[in-house]
Amino acid sequence: MLQRYLGALEPLLGEDALERTRAVVAGFAAGSGPRIRAAPEEFARAEKAEQRATWWENVGEQFAALSARHREETDESTTALAAAEEHTATVRAETTVPLEARAADEARESALRERQRQLPYDQDHTRSAPRRDGPARGL
Repeated sequence: MLQRYLGALEPLLGEDALERTRAVVAGFAAGSGPRIRAAPEEFARAEKAEQRATWWENVGEQFAALSARHREETDESTTALAAAEEHTATVRAETTVPLEARAADEARESALRERQRQLPYDQDHTRSAPRRDGPARGL
């Protein structure tokens, strides 16, 4: 690229000016030229690294937001589960207590009927004694 520059200057400069220009260009090519030539590449690498860093920061923020949302959903689920368990206990108590009382009443009545069936007389003598004389007489 520097050779093209010198080639473009040849018709414009005299021999002395051209030699001085060649010396300056050679010094530039040996000294700061490579650094200047590498500068755009370094800038591009730095810019790409900055873009990656920004991308990773955005990903981190998205994960943090997702984690917060997940935590909120977990808290809501835990609250709903506790409310459902409480409601279940209430319904179970409202349902089982009357059923247990009814079952106890029926068990007592059944036991009483069984005792009455086994006794020849009821305690208040409402049942009559079994007949021992056979069929009715007088026929």
